[in-house]
Amino acid sequence: MLDAVLRPEALTLTSEQGGLLGTVESRVYLGAKAEYLVRLHDRLLQVTQANPVAGELFGVGQRVSLKLPTSDVQLLPVDGAVEN
Repeated sequence: MLDAVLRPEALTLTSEQGGLLGTVESRVYLGAKAEYLVRLHDRLLQVTQANPVAGELFGVGQRVSLKLPTSDVQLLPVDGAVEN
C-alpha cells in the first residue's frame, strides 16, 4: 500500500465538477494566500491557494472539488505495509 505526498500548493480547489469531492473543514485567509483543511473521506488535507482574491474563496462546510497535479507526486510505502 502507498501514500501519495503532495505539496499543499500543488492541489487546486474549485467549485466545478471533475475532481475528488471534499468538504472545507477550516479556512484561514492570510491576504496573499488562503490555507484550507479539506476533508476527503477519512483524510484531512491541507490546501494552500495563492492569491485567493483572484479566484474563489470557499467557506467552512462548502463542498469543493479537489484537483490533483499530474506531476511532482511522491509515493511512499505506508508504515507496516508489506510490498510484493
